[in-house]
Amino acid sequence: MEYTDKYARQIEAMYGAIPEVRTYFMVVAPGLERPNPVNFALSFVSLKHWDERTRKQQDIAQELMPKLFGLPGVFAFPINPPSLGQSFRNPPVQFVVMGTSYQQLQEVVDKLMAKAREYPGLANVDSDLKLNKPQLTVSVDRDKTADVGAGRG
Repeated sequence: MEYTDKYARQIEAMYGAIPEVRTYFMVVAPGLERPNPVNFALSFVSLKHWDERTRKQQDIAQELMPKLFGLPGVFAFPINPPSLGQSFRNPPVQFVVMGTSYQQLQEVVDKLMAKAREYPGLANVDSDLKLNKPQLTVSVDRDKTADVGAGRG
């Protein structure tokens, strides 16, 4: 979580350097998924009223994009909220990819992502397949557990 927090603070510094930013909010490990990934952060920026700035939100997002992409070890990008009230978490284009194994699934997703990134009409291409998260399998030896007295009330 310290790793993610370090980069979140760098992004906050970027927000602070933009004169049109009124406020911002950043949260590391926001708890949107289970288990809660500590390598994920979410932020919101509120801009000054239109009368108090000369640039549009799209221009400000365009300024932020190369700065965010330039952070090594970070996949971050600005999203302009939809104007008609749709959720920002539901992108306008989504695909469902299926496979017979995790390895095959990863290969197909990697090819699809590479091809999608070539298309100029798609921005912020991402996948929710994250096979690089560590997992822990625990096997309990009940005999050894009983020998040390665990589980006795």
